[in-house]
Amino acid sequence: PDGKIPTLNRTGLMTQDRDPFSEAFIEEAQRCGMPVLEVGAAYGITTIEALKRGAVVVANDIDPRHLIILRQRTPKEYYKNLYLDASAFPKETNFPNDTFGAVLMCRVAHLFTPEEMELSLDKIEKILKPGGKLYITTISPYHHEFANFQEIYNERWEKGIKWPGVITNLKDYL
Repeated sequence: PDGKIPTLNRTGLMTQDRDPFSEAFIEEAQRCGMPVLEVGAAYGITTIEALKRGAVVVANDIDPRHLIILRQRTPKEYYKNLYLDASAFPKETNFPNDTFGAVLMCRVAHLFTPEEMELSLDKIEKILKPGGKLYITTISPYHHEFANFQEIYNERWEKGIKWPGVITNLKDYL
């Protein structure tokens, strides 16, 4: 009823509505003239729309079952522009430099450790063409679901901790 679909690997939820950053990614995918990458594509709501607008999309998700569902949901006329990648981003992926015109990480960055996030940004800098665009959306520590974490976050921020929003025991705060 709230439009959120749990992922099969229980790492998060896919929303049925695209946020403004996902919409901007789709627009960029349509006009950039290069393949684009969606990290954590889940069931493909953004990937499929980008395909419909003529983009070539690499849909990445750590759970191959999500990619199977994404492909099943994709109209057959778009198969030629859809590439599926079930490797763990960033550690297992191996894309050549300057491959993508845009990269989207929608609602997945908060699942990464600080080390994985730093590695992700380093990798994205290499695989994006010069002038390419990165779109990231993540859950804010000020989101209502994290009300019990906000004081801890604020204390860490004030102390200058590099990654003040890291939550290692997420279930304790939701």
